[in-house]
Amino acid sequence: MIPDGGLLWLAANTHELSSLAKLAQKGVRTANRTATIIEQGGLPPEYPTVAAQPQDRYLQICALRL
Repeated sequence: MIPDGGLLWLAANTHELSSLAKLAQKGVRTANRTATIIEQGGLPPEYPTVAAQPQDRYLQICALRL
């Protein structure tokens, strides 16, 4: 179990997930915990994608403070 004040870092490498942050918040609520999103991200600039293909920007990162 992550103690209060601890960090939870999540990553999803799929285009089938709409929002990692929403899924994380749902899990936190289900566990009767509270969390604050402290960072969200995705693919870095070194991995450019075509604007007409948003499904290629599949990587999601979310860090939460519990």
